[in-house]
Amino acid sequence: TSQYKQRAREESLRRSPASSATTIFIDGSNMMYDDRKFIGLAALVPVSDALLARGFEVFIMFDSSASRLLGASRSEIQSYFSSGVDVCFAVDGEADIFLLNTAINTCNSVVISNDRYRDYPDRMSRLSDRVLGFAIMRNTLTIPKLNLYVTI
Repeated sequence: TSQYKQRAREESLRRSPASSATTIFIDGSNMMYDDRKFIGLAALVPVSDALLARGFEVFIMFDSSASRLLGASRSEIQSYFSSGVDVCFAVDGEADIFLLNTAINTCNSVVISNDRYRDYPDRMSRLSDRVLGFAIMRNTLTIPKLNLYVTI
């Protein structure tokens, strides 16, 4: 039965929007936390590098408060990431609406976030299967639907 479960999981991954994704939008402000513990860029930098190495186009979107939380300017934050990663900041407030609208209008894209975006049910009805959660255990971040495991 474990072989059956493995085959069923592989088939599920093949059918998911993640299997055809070419563009990844990461909710940067969301991934700066492990549950409720602030971890800053500890996960974002290695995850974005791993996604770039797999050939994805990677965008990280931050709320306007990210600079204050990280104690760094926007250009300093950008400098932590590889040149292939596009880092964006909300002009005012949260980046959620910008992130969701951009993902909706970008073919073959997925969003990585543990946010369920309950304030945006209309957008989530169009994106729900394209929002991929992540988990952090010990020093590993995993995104199961991308079969991605990254040491942080």
